[in-house]
Amino acid sequence: MIEIESRIKHAAVDDTLRAAASALWKRHALTLFDPHDERNGLRVSDAGQCVRKLYNLVNGTIVDTFSPEVQLDNLDNGTMVGCWRACLLAASLEADGFVVEMEPTVEHDGTPGHIDLYFHEPEWTKDLGEAAVIEFKSTNWTGALDHPEKSKRYQILQAAKYAAAKGCDDFAIVTVGPAARGAKMRVDWFSLGDWQHAVIGEWLRLSAALGPVEPDGDPDFAWRCKGCAVEWCDKNPEYAATDELLVKRLEASVNARI
Repeated sequence: MIEIESRIKHAAVDDTLRAAASALWKRHALTLFDPHDERNGLRVSDAGQCVRKLYNLVNGTIVDTFSPEVQLDNLDNGTMVGCWRACLLAASLEADGFVVEMEPTVEHDGTPGHIDLYFHEPEWTKDLGEAAVIEFKSTNWTGALDHPEKSKRYQILQAAKYAAAKGCDDFAIVTVGPAARGAKMRVDWFSLGDWQHAVIGEWLRLSAALGPVEPDGDPDFAWRCKGCAVEWCDKNPEYAATDELLVKRLEASVNARI
């Protein structure tokens, strides 16, 4: 396996590699916040999502929105920090002759997605050479770097799906912590072979969102329910069994089938 953290840190202080990373940044940062294509099915990034929410997103009953706090403190920070580290890693790998793809669009079993970084050796085939998918994640929890056993399962499943799409067995998740920490990165390597059945099971679960009947909510984490737009779901903290909400639920169900 390549040494991800040492490569990133070396590229950050090497003038030549940093200049190459800056050129990559100027090319890829322009599209960081482009809106997603109109949703008409599942995405690889849906790993871990609640199927009830996905059902309503796919059928246009609700629109996925973010609070200003999320936009300011999580989405922008995570996307930009991850992209810059990906650029530094790409510059290092390319200098050593690896072929690197940043933000490539992929599809696996009809499910599209975008990988943060994928690399392979120049003469790589499915049976020979080093290749891997690398995903970058940001966290505001200072303890995240100290507890690899608490890695978020849905992030692993997402990266595993990307590896399956690229036909490689190895993938890594780089967790970037708060700047106040001295060691701001943790790298966890995984093998697709260890997660193959879990990936199949996860997308079988998510496929309930594509059916004709609205499924019950099944969020993997309680925090997914906070602020969820499916306000008629009994798992939503804002849920109240009032006549008005019951009517809205029936109307939404009917509209989704028209």
